[in-house]
Amino acid sequence: MGVMMARGTGTLTWMAAGALSLGVLGLGALSACGGGAGASGLGSPAGEVEGVRGRRCSFVAQPEAMPSFEELVRIGTRGSLSLWGRGAGAGDSLELSIRYDDEGRLAWVRTLDATVTADRVAELERLIRSAVEENGPEDWGVRIRFVGGAVETVLPSVICDPVRTSTAQVMSAPVGTSREMAELYSALRRRFTVRVALDERGRVLDARLPHSTGSRLLDQYVIDVARSSQYDPKLHDGVGIPSILDITVRYRRRI
Repeated sequence: MGVMMARGTGTLTWMAAGALSLGVLGLGALSACGGGAGASGLGSPAGEVEGVRGRRCSFVAQPEAMPSFEELVRIGTRGSLSLWGRGAGAGDSLELSIRYDDEGRLAWVRTLDATVTADRVAELERLIRSAVEENGPEDWGVRIRFVGGAVETVLPSVICDPVRTSTAQVMSAPVGTSREMAELYSALRRRFTVRVALDERGRVLDARLPHSTGSRLLDQYVIDVARSSQYDPKLHDGVGIPSILDITVRYRRRI
């Protein structure tokens, strides 16, 4: 079964009302995007989004500006999906996430929550993966809620930006030439931007300066602070994904 979504609480403002169509799949009519909460607890667009308290989150796009899901569907798979739906019970429910990565490649078809057996979940994931195109909009996705074998609701995916959760204190005193030490002194309280690459767990893969500070010691100091700080990863429907985050580091050390 796909990765299950962690639960929590948070707030997200819906960007616009609207609906998306999945009729080409032959799986049933959809309700409007403002429909009820999915089994994962992500909630309706007008409500709270769980698992993202304190995070800056948004839907991937306004529904009227989004490509329709049917544009991504391979027509030849509609029959297989319909057959899968006929074998579902009236109370069965699943919520799936479909993600296209930063380069527009299909990254996953993943189950957020389900009340059916693991083999049924795996079968639907396989069918949906075969039904959608391998390439789509960049950093985009939808969540599909199935109830009783039919599509009940389609919502835009929720993206939560990565965030720095704590700032490291670099304790070692800089050591350099008198000129380098003077450069450090002149930089006291100035702010510098560092670009940090994070993995799906928020661990630092790399930290670089888009532009040098002009000081070798200061460059190393701000990079050390960025590398030693703590981060929460970027989230797509509650699942961590790699990302790039620009942070600001202030030089505070007195010589």
